[in-house]
Amino acid sequence: MFESLLSRPPTEAVVLSQADVEQLLAAHSSSPVDPAAKLVLARPIHDDALAALSSTLALALASPARAPALSLLANLVPYHPTVLSPDSRLRPALVHLLASSSEPATAAPDTDALTAVLANAAPLPALRELVRASAQPFLERVLGPRPDEAHISHVDGDPVAAAASSLAKARAALTMVILHLSKEEPVPGTGGPKGKGAESRWSLDALAQTLVVRLEPSADEPTLLAALEALAYLTLSPAISSAAIKSIVPAAALCALPPSPALSYPLSTVLLNLTAYPPAPNVLRIPTQNNPLEPRESVSSRVSQLVAHKDFVPLLVRLAKSESPAARTNIAKSLLAVAEDKLNRPQMITAGAGKSLLLIIAAVPSSQANPDPNQPAPPPATTTLLPAIQALAKLLITAQPSLVFTPTLLQDAGRALVLPLSLSDSDTPDDVATLLIQFECLMALTNVAACAFSLQDFLTRLIVPSLATPSLLTTPTPTPGGTPLLVIVESLILSQNLMIRRAAAELLCNIVGTPASVAFYAPPPPPKPHPKLNLLAALVASEDLATRMATSAALAGLADSSEEIARALFRAEKGFSNVLELLNVDEDPGLRLRGWHVVRSVTEAMSSSGSDAEAAEKKRAMLKTLEGKVEDETMEEALEVAKEAVDALRKRL
Repeated sequence: MFESLLSRPPTEAVVLSQADVEQLLAAHSSSPVDPAAKLVLARPIHDDALAALSSTLALALASPARAPALSLLANLVPYHPTVLSPDSRLRPALVHLLASSSEPATAAPDTDALTAVLANAAPLPALRELVRASAQPFLERVLGPRPDEAHISHVDGDPVAAAASSLAKARAALTMVILHLSKEEPVPGTGGPKGKGAESRWSLDALAQTLVVRLEPSADEPTLLAALEALAYLTLSPAISSAAIKSIVPAAALCALPPSPALSYPLSTVLLNLTAYPPAPNVLRIPTQNNPLEPRESVSSRVSQLVAHKDFVPLLVRLAKSESPAARTNIAKSLLAVAEDKLNRPQMITAGAGKSLLLIIAAVPSSQANPDPNQPAPPPATTTLLPAIQALAKLLITAQPSLVFTPTLLQDAGRALVLPLSLSDSDTPDDVATLLIQFECLMALTNVAACAFSLQDFLTRLIVPSLATPSLLTTPTPTPGGTPLLVIVESLILSQNLMIRRAAAELLCNIVGTPASVAFYAPPPPPKPHPKLNLLAALVASEDLATRMATSAALAGLADSSEEIARALFRAEKGFSNVLELLNVDEDPGLRLRGWHVVRSVTEAMSSSGSDAEAAEKKRAMLKTLEGKVEDETMEEALEVAKEAVDALRKRL
């Protein structure tokens, strides 16, 4: 019916003939409205054609058969709010209709269509004051009695409330919520405060209660959409004042809603608002004395109550499969919020949240390729990836990774977990958040690497792409232009943050035995220095015990895997002296054991001194030192390794 109009370029202004207007009205006379008619109204419309359409609608509103005109206006307003500008003929016609519908004891026909117009106009700053000034009495009539005044005579039995559908009531509540929440905004175009108008007898708490009533599983989709959108507005604020409202929304009502692609985004928004923690104190952006943020303890308590409902986490898992990129982003953030509490993680794993997070992560590249011009732009990659990856890391820190995923899926998890390790200041504005996600990803990767040598080998061959183009998640072959994981781990070992240094060293400890790691640390021909090996040897003398434990274990693994590396370590006199110092450590016998393992690998890799007097003298001095250390060694396991090291050295003299 509208093929000729829709065949034109999307940016070209549409010129509507009178026949086109009649077809649009006809399309809006039935339900559901033809999607093609909605697409026409979403296009740019020529000013003269828009003025003519406005005049036609003004005349139609004065007619008893005004429902199609109201339905058309509801779909027109979001894209062309100027049809209700102060100098339009349509604006006074709508105001008159609202005034006549607000008179007590009078019937108000077409409440479904009229509330649709108001619900679509209220979010627009240019039209919000029009709605506030002219529609509030009508909206209150549609809503009827508040939950606490059902038997008061002046609100009970109103014919408008009695006749209004559940859809009209949901839309009326949505509009009232928007008007309530926008009271502090200035009037558009003036910068000054707006007139407050008549005070509504409906509080936000009362609106929340009546909206929850609309969340019936048997309700039609438009009613559920309006109710969820209103609840999304109500639960958005991180202020303490919204905590009571959030407590009104029961998990049971949300979990009982029918699966529907149309509901996934508004439902995911409500779930995100209910579970979202306020920013940490060091990243606060909007706190004020008059609007303090809800304490994290309060959010944690509410999340625990939600998770206690047996269907809540499965609901998040189901919504993770949504076709809406924005909905998947919301669910990723909700799953991260649920994972904040370690006690929730086993339930998440049982419900399949780990696989859901992998699905969200894998969908990011495809969701951003070839975007549909008629759909909202998908969220930036980091907006979705970072919360999903961080939630995945938390699960794999808590549980044995091999119990969460199969080996193949653990590789997918590894591909995801390495991405935040390349984060820079340009990727995220919050240094603390960056450090936290990197720390947790390093810990999770350490656990993954501990599962099997095949996973260690896989990780050390990974090339980490930029977060802006995370193609590594969907292609088995690394894309050019990325950075090898081993290079990134080596740089993180030099981080100024102690926890990052420690976690990077622990990951390296678990992956040094692979061919890729041995090749990475392969020494240059002597007498060239070996900076990579020297770095590890220097960290063996770190003041942090955990870093010393991890780097000494990494050195032991490398020296055991490659005689070339072991000989290079012996040539690095300063580095090797740090290793020998480990044999004097009393604070942790495990450090001495690691030191002896390195020394044994070095002595076993030595060649015979032959006629080289200087080399022979150096070995004899080393043998004397080691023999004294053996006599002092008290740890049985370390003593056995020490004797093997000394025996190997004697054979090479």
